[in-house]
Amino acid sequence: DIFERLGDLRMQAGVEANLGLVCAVGSRWEEATRWLNLARAHFLRLGDVVHSAEPGLNLGEILVNQRRFDEAEQVLKDSLRTLSSTHFSEGVNYAELQLGRVLLEQGAFDQVESMLARVQDEFAAAGQHLAALQAAAVRGLARCRAGAPRVALEIIDVARRAAGADAELLIPNVAP
Repeated sequence: DIFERLGDLRMQAGVEANLGLVCAVGSRWEEATRWLNLARAHFLRLGDVVHSAEPGLNLGEILVNQRRFDEAEQVLKDSLRTLSSTHFSEGVNYAELQLGRVLLEQGAFDQVESMLARVQDEFAAAGQHLAALQAAAVRGLARCRAGAPRVALEIIDVARRAAGADAELLIPNVAP
């Protein structure tokens, strides 16, 4: 409200993005979606496409979690295009991880495998083993759905060992 009264749209958009994240962490999905959409719209109104990508990425993940895949795909592709143009590789990898989940639901198992194998390797090379394990979990699900459960277990097991004790955080996603 303060930034709105001051007419400071940039700060207002930043606060809206933060409120969206807080709501998402609290599983208040509709409220998070509303805040993140506002933040994206305000950044875009300012002509700040780069800063619109982050709330877009967070919004895309929420939409995937809600199984609203068509909406998620468009938001994620928009964010991915921007993140790619700025060479923000971590953001690109997170966007592709979420897009991989969309492609999985579309039955594009080979595309999921090729994209997320690269994403998993990049996360691992950056020391982000938990994120690499998330990519492995999606790859594993794609391999299972494609009829290769042994390969799926191998992919997940290697990434789970690399994640060490942190893998405990993803047990629901990677338990055999």
